[in-house]
Amino acid sequence: MRFGIVLAVLAAGFLAACAGLPGGGASSAALHVEPSVHAGARPLHRAGQPLRARVADFTDARRNSGSRKLGNIRATVRDMHGTELLLDRNVESLLTEVTRAQLAADGIVLVAPGSEADFTVDGAVKSFSLEVAGRDERSIAAEVTLRDAKHGSVIWAGLIADQDDRYAGVAGNSRATIGAYLEDGVANYASRLSAALREGLLKIYPDSVESAAAARLSAVPGVTTLQAPVPVSAPQPAAAPVKPAAAVGHFSVQTVPPRARVYVGDVYYGMAPLRLELPAGIATFSFKLNGYRSVTEKVSIRPGETTEFELTLDKQ
Repeated sequence: MRFGIVLAVLAAGFLAACAGLPGGGASSAALHVEPSVHAGARPLHRAGQPLRARVADFTDARRNSGSRKLGNIRATVRDMHGTELLLDRNVESLLTEVTRAQLAADGIVLVAPGSEADFTVDGAVKSFSLEVAGRDERSIAAEVTLRDAKHGSVIWAGLIADQDDRYAGVAGNSRATIGAYLEDGVANYASRLSAALREGLLKIYPDSVESAAAARLSAVPGVTTLQAPVPVSAPQPAAAPVKPAAAVGHFSVQTVPPRARVYVGDVYYGMAPLRLELPAGIATFSFKLNGYRSVTEKVSIRPGETTEFELTLDKQ
């Protein structure tokens, strides 16, 4: 009897010790990164109207193109096992979503393919990695190109980069700390993109964009200008400032809680609250937020009018 009790105690101690090691109660599931963006300075306008942009899906130009592998795990992570760090989706999809969300947060109206716009944005992911070791190393870089929507000419191009390394500290790493470290890098990319595009747009349209200051050389940390903007004197706005074109309408949405991801069809446009310009007709919207049930709604977009929509999401 006494021997059985001692054996049970030893077994319980062994299991408890294993729970703190890779493989004992740990997970090898891929990391999820929740995009985080912040509204910048006062939105830029041309002829009293918000700037409008089309953002194309980014491409993956990394050496290991198409892979969701972020890097290797060479140090103990309390609640993870395995030797590779994986993302739960394609990196180009993540940076496309972040780019659209940041532009929307900056007050730029995102328009659907084929709709009239002031400029277009496309990008190629050059680096997206995280190595977990004695010192963690993070590298995120995307080459972003700004084009005139009417002519397709390049008006600005730059490399938006975030590189960092850190010591995880005496407590070591966990899934949560690794995820937060990666999200910090994505947030840095978003803020640098916002600053670089804002500065570039002020230089391109110095006579017509509100808040325009004298053009100066870019000093945004983490941004390498590949093609500088050429000032354009008093350009015409993409649409008449009095009312929108007859073939388009606006959609304004608010969700409770806020920051639900908004999709038109399967294309992500930003986080609520959000205002979009879309072709007139019936559009299918999806609203997604972690911890809440996804909602899909069909909405009529009326020519020259704004359709307002409020949605309260239910918890799962």
